[in-house]
Amino acid sequence: MHSQIPPEDQESPPSAWIAPDNPALEHLRPDRDVYLVSPVGRLRVKVQRLPGLHRTTVLCRRGDWAKLGGGVNQIIAAGLTDMGGGAAFYRQYVKLENGPAGRTVRGRPHRGGKG
Repeated sequence: MHSQIPPEDQESPPSAWIAPDNPALEHLRPDRDVYLVSPVGRLRVKVQRLPGLHRTTVLCRRGDWAKLGGGVNQIIAAGLTDMGGGAAFYRQYVKLENGPAGRTVRGRPHRGGKG
């Protein structure tokens, strides 16, 4: 169902929801690009607050297209579950950080991945 969202209805950058008391908010500047960063790469996101989340959780919905700047799976490291040998997609440690100085939020598409 999520992959059936037409291109014109895709959100760019995709949203990342955090608790209003998330410690990352202490160092993020909302006037600059914000990235969700893992050991594999980074993805530009729009941070939104969602009361009720654990204070260190980052929630990203699935289904955003990588070619339009989304696709959180591209920054998730490969791993196996401890039981069943399946893919461990829902346990990736990440951090939120601003992009380089001079890069400001303009709502333009951005490719994820390293860099």
